[in-house]
Formats: sequence, C-alpha cells, structure tokens
Amino acid sequence: MRILKSKEFSEQKCMHQEWVEKMVIETLRFDPPFHHTKRIVGKDMVVNNITIKKGASIVVMLAAANRDKKKFNNPNNFSIERHNANECLTFGMGSHMCLAKHFCIHLATETIYHFLKMYKTITLLENDVQYEPVMHARLPKQITLSF
Repeated sequence: MRILKSKEFSEQKCMHQEWVEKMVIETLRFDPPFHHTKRIVGKDMVVNNITIKKGASIVVMLAAANRDKKKFNNPNNFSIERHNANECLTFGMGSHMCLAKHFCIHLATETIYHFLKMYKTITLLENDVQYEPVMHARLPKQITLSF
C-alpha cells in the first residue's frame, strides 16, 4: 500500500530492485506492522531521570522510536532515499534482533519487484483500509488491488 501511495513512486524507478528494497526498508521504518513489544528490564536503568528497576516489565514503543527526530531527519516524512532507514527498530536490535530480518526484507523486495515487473499498472482500489482489531499490530483486513 505504501509504494502505491508514495509520491516517489514511478514505473521507471520501480524497475530497479535496489529502489524496491529501499522502499521496503523505509516502509518498515515509517509504518511497521508491529508497533510495540514487551521486555523485562535486565538491570536498573535511568531514563529521563526516572529509575526503572531490574525485573520491571516495560513496553517498548518501536513505532515511536522509528520516528525519533534525534535519529531520523524529518521522521514523519516517508522518504525512500533516507540513508539510515535500516537503523529502525522494527526487527529489534542486539540480542533481540529478529533472526529473519534480512530474509523478510529480501522476500518482500523480491515479491514486490516481481509484481511490479509483471503488472505494469497496479492500483489500490480502497482509500479507507480497515485494520484488524489487535492492540500491538497494524494489519489490514483486506487490500483490494487492480492489475
């Protein structure tokens, strides 16, 4: 949905696999499917002058971190040319990084690239997409396309 809505989308650009991969990575930063996760604090830590004790259960707002203006220039703008989009927290980081991160990005890139090559015109037929009623994820119930 993001590529079809993007101002940066053009048929000429989408014929380059590198461009599609950049689009996938920026989409994962800008509009991740999972917005938060729970963690158990491993050691006492201080955040904004507030002490969080070891063993506390916290919610990490991944989607908010992906829009941090200290990390990402113009974070509320979708930009396929963003140089550090791959530094987002969508797949976690460190020991909590998803082992399938690179596989997922590659699979999405290959699939989207294939569809864009195969179908010269793809149109999103709905403007008001409905989402599943789940708290931690943003999953469309249905996406209707025209080829």
